[in-house]
Amino acid sequence: MIEFNLTRSLRHVLSALILFSLMLTAGCGSESSSNSESQPAYGATVEEGRLAANETLQQTGASSISVGFFADGRIVWTEDFGFTGAGRKTAPAPDTMFGIGSVSKMFAAVATMILVDQGKVNLDEPVKTYIPEFSMLSPEYEQVTVRMLLNHSSGFPGSEYRNSQTVSPMVDYLDQLIDSLKNERLKHAPGYLQTYCNDGFSLLEKLIENISGEKYAQFVQDEILDPLEMGHSRYALSYFPDDSYARSYTSGVADPQVFANPYASAGMNTTHTDMLRFLMMFVGKGKSGDTRILSESSVAAMGTDQTPGKFSPVINEGVRFGLGWDTVTQPAFKVLGIRAWEKGGDISEYGADMIVLPDEGMTVFVAGTRGVGSSMAKAVAERILLRALVEKGRIAAFPQALPMTPKDIKTPTQSQLDDITGYFANPSRVWHIQKNPDSSIKADIYSGDNNWSPAMLNLKLRTDGLFSSDSDPLTELCTVSANLRTYLIVRRKGGNGHYQDDMMLAEKISPKGTLSTAWSSRIPLKWLVVNESLDSVSLEGLVKLGIEEITGLEGLLCVSTGSGTYSMLDPTLAEGSDVDKLASVKLFLLPQAGRDVNDLFIFTPQGETGNWARFGSNIYRPLESVTAIATPEATIIIGAGGYDEWRKFDGAAGGSVSIISSSPWIIRGPDLKLAASGKSTGSAVLPAVSGNYYLQFSGKPGDFIMVEVS
Repeated sequence: MIEFNLTRSLRHVLSALILFSLMLTAGCGSESSSNSESQPAYGATVEEGRLAANETLQQTGASSISVGFFADGRIVWTEDFGFTGAGRKTAPAPDTMFGIGSVSKMFAAVATMILVDQGKVNLDEPVKTYIPEFSMLSPEYEQVTVRMLLNHSSGFPGSEYRNSQTVSPMVDYLDQLIDSLKNERLKHAPGYLQTYCNDGFSLLEKLIENISGEKYAQFVQDEILDPLEMGHSRYALSYFPDDSYARSYTSGVADPQVFANPYASAGMNTTHTDMLRFLMMFVGKGKSGDTRILSESSVAAMGTDQTPGKFSPVINEGVRFGLGWDTVTQPAFKVLGIRAWEKGGDISEYGADMIVLPDEGMTVFVAGTRGVGSSMAKAVAERILLRALVEKGRIAAFPQALPMTPKDIKTPTQSQLDDITGYFANPSRVWHIQKNPDSSIKADIYSGDNNWSPAMLNLKLRTDGLFSSDSDPLTELCTVSANLRTYLIVRRKGGNGHYQDDMMLAEKISPKGTLSTAWSSRIPLKWLVVNESLDSVSLEGLVKLGIEEITGLEGLLCVSTGSGTYSMLDPTLAEGSDVDKLASVKLFLLPQAGRDVNDLFIFTPQGETGNWARFGSNIYRPLESVTAIATPEATIIIGAGGYDEWRKFDGAAGGSVSIISSSPWIIRGPDLKLAASGKSTGSAVLPAVSGNYYLQFSGKPGDFIMVEVS
């Protein structure tokens, strides 16, 4: 783009002129001058937003945050806070891009609805119609419709996290997703319930490419970005110029650019002004200014609650999905009788949130660098819009936070205690709730190796039928039974604290008896990842996989990969000859918090030996199969499967390793933590720790590395 050839200062000036021009024209249009004069100036709203943004930066230590607010047919205010240059000297400019994570899903949703408007896609047609190459292990996958991708009810396992964020461009993520789905099973019948699913939107990328004949990024450029003159919005198809995007810092050093490779799910980078142009389209019922992107009916369909008819014993207003929207009944505004649509998103370096008040003609966008998660961006966005509603006279006063006053205590029945005590889990966490001598309860969270950490203490039953503590009376627990299952419900305050929302947090689980001999024999084993890019942001949390049997939950398996999550699986649900090779995730039937579940397969790849593991789409080789580098010099070749090669060697403190290679490599210490790395030929000095070191070598089949250990 031409702006990347301009100096930074000149781009600041041009962006300011463009923004000034936009604000002038946005304030005019078809409205009369008398009507414009009656509109609020929103001075208090801007001050509220500035206060909220600066408080967020101070609380989080994030480097920068970007805010934009639109109302009454005009861009009222945009501003960037913090810094993007080392030493806190360079402030973000109006054209500084921020990653927006899952807010990117709204571009995929709009792109899909454009094809619907063109008569090329039917929302209730099976996805297989448009993507013939799509398949899964569960035969019911053919029942998955386009609508189910958009409203999170497909039943897909959840997220193809493998290589989803890297520090170098990855062009074949979409092909990887299609290939991975072929080896995965649905976690529930299509359309039965809703839980957040990244892969549904990533698959829309393929649908759009197949129907339009264009690459997804180009389709979005042609049909959305160019018509809306969003000249500072793009997917990271290649490296950005250093001064074009907001940077986060570690110990004063700029972090590398992160590439969000599932473009449709998380890949957009944009600015506050560009995003307001996009959001104006929803306020304008498909038109942004004089430019129509969608029909009125498509915008209305996107804003229609998709949750009725789905299995959900408890309603969570924060996840009442539209088509693309996280919620079309945003709770901060629903309690005030105002309709609001919201979408938030996070990736490793950014968090973002956007809210539209379609009946009020207002919208806000907030994005920040690492530390500003989507929940914090949401809190800033809520404050801006709430203050604007006060200034406009739509609400009488800024809502006050709910009082932190404990409710009166009542004595629980034995039945109430039986329901809420025991073990509860969702696909990433396990809780143990126990009764105290005074009939209060406590909740511990599993932390691995049969250890538990306190999570909530001294929760007492209150007169409203929920358990809460005196110190945090707005975080409340109860249980609900449905489908012969018991669910743990948490009610907690949201946003700026003037409302609470219920969420189905976990499902009650029980021991299954005795593990089979095959599974018991695998508990002492560890596995090493062999198909995650060495440039992956998530690599260090996926290096080692292990399985445990938790005391009290005998017969179930707990899988961990070092990322701090613990996934409960039930090997007794495997079918036929798979009984000792597959641990199943059908353990859960959990709306809302039941995202990102994975099967565990034990298998042996062609040309390899030993019991390998597949968890989701990541493949692991057994640690016990790693051979030693027995001589000072060795040559290692990537096999036909293309899997990473691992070798171990005895490293003396302060020793060195010399490497000749054209592919990336990592040297890991005895604890498997990163000690050194390189992308080609190089050398490394070992830390002052003696013991077994590990070489991880990645590449294509036939690539080789020569290693000399001294």
